[in-house]
Amino acid sequence: MLNDQTLFFGLPIKLDENTILYQPTLNEMLDKGFMVENILEPFITLDKRNFENEENNDKINNFDMLFIQMILAYMQHLEKEKNDKLTLSDWINSDKSSILVIKRLIEVIKFLCRTDDVILYMANVQNGTFGTTEENYILINKSYKINRNTFEDFKDLVCEILDTEIKIEKKPQKTEEENEIEALFEKKRLEYEKKYKKKKVKREKNKDNLTIFTLINYIIHYKDSQYDYNTIKNLTIYQIKNTFKYYQSQEMYELDMKYRTSGNFKMDKKTSEHWFFDK
Repeated sequence: MLNDQTLFFGLPIKLDENTILYQPTLNEMLDKGFMVENILEPFITLDKRNFENEENNDKINNFDMLFIQMILAYMQHLEKEKNDKLTLSDWINSDKSSILVIKRLIEVIKFLCRTDDVILYMANVQNGTFGTTEENYILINKSYKINRNTFEDFKDLVCEILDTEIKIEKKPQKTEEENEIEALFEKKRLEYEKKYKKKKVKREKNKDNLTIFTLINYIIHYKDSQYDYNTIKNLTIYQIKNTFKYYQSQEMYELDMKYRTSGNFKMDKKTSEHWFFDK
């Protein structure tokens, strides 16, 4: 776990003698075309909790899932393109393997570690079979290995600098009866739309559409804000979220004080702590 000083000041994180994990500013992320969602996606997509068959499989971890997807995708490619003689290595290095999550992960690593020296190493895979092995890893700057033993630690570091907790929310399994009712309802809805040419417009609530830009908008337009559209770009994602939390706490405290001095407040209510102090 990172200390508060590292996160508050956006300090670089030393992984080993040759490899540093940087906390990118918003400006750097915009310049490279990365947003929080792009950075987290490779870690979430193949989380084994998303897959019923693998969720309780102790022999396979999340890092293994990257290679399982790779082998399965390559086999599907060979099945579809029977005349294609590309080896697994050549296929991975071609545009034909753009669907691979591990390729997106490597791009994220290059961005966060500010290096192009990121290489994928794999154990020999024969006859399309795959086994968990320490021989599969990602090597950064010819020094730091991300493998099945270190992958979760690296992911935790990324989550910390983005002040984000990865949650996997599995959809509850529905009964056959529930599926039938849902299908019938959908059929009736489509018939209604076709007959009356109307579609129900779903309005998103602010809390359901909370992005980093929502937080930025709040910070910039807060009455006592010290930031504008240019200066806020120099903050890291953690710093932006931390600033939002304190501005919000300050606003809530001021509203509470107005209520307490309005004449409607009952003095037997518990006292309010100053906004600066963590609740």
